[in-house]
Amino acid sequence: MKSFIISLIVFAVVISAVTLNVFYISKITKELIDIVSELPNEAKDGSLIYDENPQFAHLVKRWNENEFFISITVGNKEAENVNSILIKMIEYYGAGDTPNYRAARSMLLYSLHLIQTEEQLSIEGIL
Repeated sequence: MKSFIISLIVFAVVISAVTLNVFYISKITKELIDIVSELPNEAKDGSLIYDENPQFAHLVKRWNENEFFISITVGNKEAENVNSILIKMIEYYGAGDTPNYRAARSMLLYSLHLIQTEEQLSIEGIL
């Protein structure tokens, strides 16, 4: 009987941790998606990215704060993908390369949506 009670407690702790993780990842990815959605649509050649658009600095700061935990949760491959796309997007913006900037921004939004979907409590998220 003791073993059964202990196993129920361990099961409850694991379920609670998984649930808290889902809510945390969902909150962070939603915040990152909102920040990326507010970024400008046009790239500016030779612009000082962080001075002219504090959204870029905020995006990089929030990503850097949460990258380690996200990589543990969803896998290093997805986190590295977001990281490389983010770097490319900022480089394209600073170079004034609007088509590639828009493409990188779209890929970043897609990758963040993918992470958010993978971590949902749903059949789709489980599969």
